[in-house]
Amino acid sequence: MDIVAAQTPNNQIAALVGGSLDVVFVAPDVAVRAVAGGAKIKIIGARQDAPAWSLVSSKNITKAEQLKGKVVGASELKGSTTVMLRKLLEKLGLKASDYDLVVVGGSSARYAAITSGAVSAGLLNQPFDLKAVAEGYNRLGVTSEAVPKWLSDSIVTSDSFISKNPEALVRYLRAYQEGVDWLLDPGKKNEVLAVLQPALKASATEAAEMYRMYYETPGVIPKQAKVNMDNLQAVIDVMVAEGDLEKDKIPAIKDLVDTRFLEQAIERK
Repeated sequence: MDIVAAQTPNNQIAALVGGSLDVVFVAPDVAVRAVAGGAKIKIIGARQDAPAWSLVSSKNITKAEQLKGKVVGASELKGSTTVMLRKLLEKLGLKASDYDLVVVGGSSARYAAITSGAVSAGLLNQPFDLKAVAEGYNRLGVTSEAVPKWLSDSIVTSDSFISKNPEALVRYLRAYQEGVDWLLDPGKKNEVLAVLQPALKASATEAAEMYRMYYETPGVIPKQAKVNMDNLQAVIDVMVAEGDLEKDKIPAIKDLVDTRFLEQAIERK
């Protein structure tokens, strides 16, 4: 198995449809949008449910209300990450008109923008949020506080790959499930940390905090990579509410999700 990184979600979908990639990890809104546009792809598993992104602010901003009139960095003006950002800010008492949203890029770019003073706050994933907090920046909240029902990341393949390689998908998902079982097993915590820390180039404290946020917090990592349909529906509902998806373009579940291979993988465990 070859692992390819550093592609944008839209490029990943294009590569999937074109056949140069077989399986991709993308936010489900990307998959929904693609299927609504005619792409023949399916969500076959879930990688993460409740999002664990931190809203991190500059050192002089310790409360969300201090972001009024300030610039907040985002990865894009629309999309799941930006929806989570807006919902968290709303929960913290801010309207969209209270701050200026500026696109600065992914987590590494947002970390750089916050620490350089280019923006006053932004969502950071791990280990960037842990690093920023250790350096004296402030965590104002976590997205799971505002969006507890959500499908954050999904496993997606193409209809073409499904038709040609069904057995490979079952074996792949079985191996993936075994990895998830290992990560979620409290008895394997030290083993996981021994892998996690060097992989993230994180300190022992940062790795332990990330482990807590993802693997000890219920509702973040789905057991057996099962797709929670209510969480997927929550994503679709927000896409419609945000004007990112027209109601008459909502894909039927049968055109969007295929759980056959996941179920077969579970049976073989």
